[in-house]
Parts: sequence; C-alpha cells; structure tokens
Amino acid sequence: MKDKTALALATKACALSLPILLWCAFTLVLAYRSGELGSFDRVINQQAAGRDLLYGLAFSDPVVPYKFAAVQKRHPKILALGSSRVMQFRAVFFRDPSSFYNAGGAVQHLEDYNHFLSHLPASTLPEILIISLDQDFFNDAWRSEEIFDAEAYDNSLQHPPSASSVFQTASSGATVAKLISRKINPGKWLFKDNPHAVGIMALERGDGFRDDGSYSYEYQITHQGPVHGDIDIFSRIEQGNQRFQYGDQVSGTSLLELARLLDFCSQHHIHIIGIVPPFMPSVIARMKQKGSKYAYVWKLPVEADLLFKAHQASVFDFTNMAQYGSQDTEYIDGQHGSELTYAKITEEIAHQDPVLRERVDEQWLADWIKHPYSDLLLQQPTTALGTGQR
Repeated sequence: MKDKTALALATKACALSLPILLWCAFTLVLAYRSGELGSFDRVINQQAAGRDLLYGLAFSDPVVPYKFAAVQKRHPKILALGSSRVMQFRAVFFRDPSSFYNAGGAVQHLEDYNHFLSHLPASTLPEILIISLDQDFFNDAWRSEEIFDAEAYDNSLQHPPSASSVFQTASSGATVAKLISRKINPGKWLFKDNPHAVGIMALERGDGFRDDGSYSYEYQITHQGPVHGDIDIFSRIEQGNQRFQYGDQVSGTSLLELARLLDFCSQHHIHIIGIVPPFMPSVIARMKQKGSKYAYVWKLPVEADLLFKAHQASVFDFTNMAQYGSQDTEYIDGQHGSELTYAKITEEIAHQDPVLRERVDEQWLADWIKHPYSDLLLQQPTTALGTGQR
C-alpha cells in the first residue's frame, strides 16, 4: 500500500514538473543555438575583421564589457563614447572607416567616462574622443535617483554575465512574457545557421550592434513608420520622471566630474569633442511649455562651453536640430536621432573642428545628407543587417 502511494506521488510530481523541465530544455536550446550563451570574444574578433555580423542579445546585456573589450581589440583612432545617444555615429562617416569605433551604451552615468578610459591600457586610448553630454547627467534630481556605483561599474568592465545567469534569465517567467510580447518566432532560425547574426534580437528582429559598434534599429525602422512625437516621453515630461526630472541649475557635481574628464584627455593628448545631444523637435516644444522647469537643459551648453574652452576643446550644442532641417520623422524616438541626424552632426563638427575635418570627407557626407535613402537611413542597406559602405 505504501509503495503504491509513493509511486502515485512520484508519478504526480513528475507530471507536474514535466512542463517546467521541457521549458528549461527549450530555453537552453534556444539560448545555445542563438549564441546567447557564447562568449562575445568571437563576436568581437569577427566584427573587427569586418564580417558583417550583428550582435543583439535578449537574455543579457553585456554592453559595457563588450564595448570595453572591443576598444582594446581595435585600438580605434576615433572613438565615440557615451550612452545610447551616440550609437548612430557610423564608421562610414569617416575617410578611413576602420579608424572609428562606436562604444555607445558603455556609459550610463557621467562618472563612467573617467572609469572606462582610465581602465584602458594607454596604448589603446584614442586620438579623437567624441562624447555625449546627456542632459540628465547634469541634473541633480536625476542623479539623486540613479546613484553611480564605482565598484559595480569597474567590475562590469571586466566581467560579462555568466552563462548560468543568462540561462536563469532565459528560463524565467518574465522571459516568456517578453518573447510573447515581441512575437518571437524561433522556428525561422533555430535550425538554420545565420553567419551574420548572434543573439535572438539580431536573428529575429535585425536589432543589435554592427561591426562598427553602432546600433541597428531595423525592426523599429521597418515596422513603426514615420514618427510624429513620442507619447511615452511626453508623459515623462508631464510627470517629471525617468530622465526628464525637472531642474533649475546645472549640477555642480557633474561639472566637476566633466572637468576631471577634460583633465584626463589633456594629460593623455586626446582631442576631445563634446556634443549636447538632440531631442526630437516636438519633445523640445513640450519641454519649453514647462517654462523654467527645464532651465538646466538650456543652461548646460553655456556651462559646458566654459569648461571645454578652458581645456582648449570644443563642445557643440545640438539640443535642437530643427535649425539643421531635422523633423520628428528623422528620429528613432523622442531622444534618439537617426544616423541621418548624426551625419548632420558630424558634418557640422567637421566644419568647425579642424582636427576632425581631416578625418571626414565633407563633400561625400554632404552629398549623402542631401540625398539620403530615407529620413532615418543615410544609405540603402547593403545587407539584411543594414551596414553602410563607402
């Protein structure tokens, strides 16, 4: 009798656990076949060799160690470093595309700049550094909510997420919801090798980091149509949250940190170029409707210019790109301009900065800006991954 009861309980337990075991097995296969469990060292080597490889993960976000390792591998002479708001600088903008790398995404706090650069071997530091002075970095209201953790950031430079943590994320309920909401269909690629994509986001949506470190928003560009305004950011402006906190003054703490970065570049003979990145024109209009609540945003370019000039460097104010003919349709979303926007930014910097001018074919860039493939893309994609060529 006891044996029968034990057998029944064991059978019931197996029946209940079987779906969980099957799901874990499926997500393990999914993570392995998509490349999510693999080391990004192979990706970095292939991208450095110009293999036209897109890297876009769904189960982890190792952007900081990935970009840090890529910079050490490639030794770029021109480096774009910052948040996602520098990710549309492209290698094709420069005379020698191989001289450029985009480390966008490696910075989430102003302090990250100094930590990223100071941990690089001196031999891998760039000759020209392009950085983004994200407006929220200079707002004490935002800084008080997003505290910089130096130890955690320094650790992230050297240690990507472990395979076990990736698998744990892959098998979670949140991942199930994410896959369903994004209509992921593994059947298209699970049993077929794709030499041009690593990671579910790259395989499924064409989203991820290109060979030059810039980011492809292929799914968003091809599925959403022209953008007119950004409802999500409009809501943040109304509520004063999520990077759109209100502020009267430019943060003094941030200005001191920026001065330290400029000192570092002076000491290491790095030609630093700062940009105050653009917002969608309709977002600018909404912010201005708030009167003095975003006073720090309009003061930032002036305060930053004083510091840059004191270090014989230049910063450029691109907060409002309407003066360069940019409209809402030229933006990925309310705070991310397209590669056409950043081509215009590169062109304007080259007009005014003689050091960068030597590295940019201004006539070539001007011709493409006048006749772009679309409001979002400078050139027609030459492959499914959307990489441009000179």
